[in-house]
Amino acid sequence: MTVSQWVLGLSTYMLPFASRWIRTLFMPYHRFLGLAIFALAIAACLTGLTEKLLFSIADTYSKFAPEGILVNCLGLTLVLFGVFVGFIATKEEWKRQPLPEEQPINMSIE
Repeated sequence: MTVSQWVLGLSTYMLPFASRWIRTLFMPYHRFLGLAIFALAIAACLTGLTEKLLFSIADTYSKFAPEGILVNCLGLTLVLFGVFVGFIATKEEWKRQPLPEEQPINMSIE
């Protein structure tokens, strides 16, 4: 999934043969799939942290072991980071504005 997102993004946005309407058409899918991959990566991190924690200190986890507190804080930080990145990526007001040299040139003579 990540490789297909990378290859499609590279071929759509970096190579010169893709036209502007193809880029415009692909952008919502590109953004959604990027956020989905990011969310799955955070879920995999949280699952790995929880598994390692519960297999390492299963008997002392309920007694607020320092390792448990550290991993819980790390998990909370990962979740907050994911929410923050998702909020920024979907906020239309924070979308990058095109530079003047990226604007189409009007060649009509009036």
